[in-house]
Amino acid sequence: MMKVVSILFIYGIMAEELCMRECTIEDGICTQERCNEGYVDKTGGHYKWWACGRDCPGGRYLTDGYCNCACIETSLCHQEHCSPRGPCDAGYMDQTDGDFRYWSCGRDCPGGKYYTDGTCNCACVDAPDVCAEGQSEVCADQGPCDAGYMDTTNGDYKWWACGVNCEGGKYYTDGTCNCACKPAGQCAITPTYHNFNLYRWAPSLAFIRTFGVFG
Repeated sequence: MMKVVSILFIYGIMAEELCMRECTIEDGICTQERCNEGYVDKTGGHYKWWACGRDCPGGRYLTDGYCNCACIETSLCHQEHCSPRGPCDAGYMDQTDGDFRYWSCGRDCPGGKYYTDGTCNCACVDAPDVCAEGQSEVCADQGPCDAGYMDTTNGDYKWWACGVNCEGGKYYTDGTCNCACKPAGQCAITPTYHNFNLYRWAPSLAFIRTFGVFG
């Protein structure tokens, strides 16, 4: 009997300590779990272990489904959480932070047909006004980019010399010498990702793109 009481007591202390390391973000949970001290996991354990997170200070290689760092400073956990738009329609945001599924049970989801959270709940939810303005991480087509990357310019990329060091698509820029191709993450499973792009199949034809002052 004493052993049972002792075990329950120890379990209670451990549970209390765990609860103290968690805080609520909207409908999700920040957990300390795999993150470094002073950081919490904004994905609630649904992080990815991806190479694009190699420079993440709170937990190396730990990212959400959009290659953003999964581990954020503890103080940010209590702030209003704006998720990326991802595959969702305008005015909605992806509450799964890139851990969505493209499942038939989401056929009636208003913010993004077929996009679910993996348990047949809609992944796309209304974005608060503060989040809807200037949303980033919108899913895009592969365009001329390498596999696993997406074209952030929506087809308005430039083939300029200043993009010589761009990962995911050498020489492809956004017109201001920022790299046009960024990691697609979970966006690579969207049905429109593998669009046909002539320059992906015949890169040598890229010279017919509009040249700027750098290329």
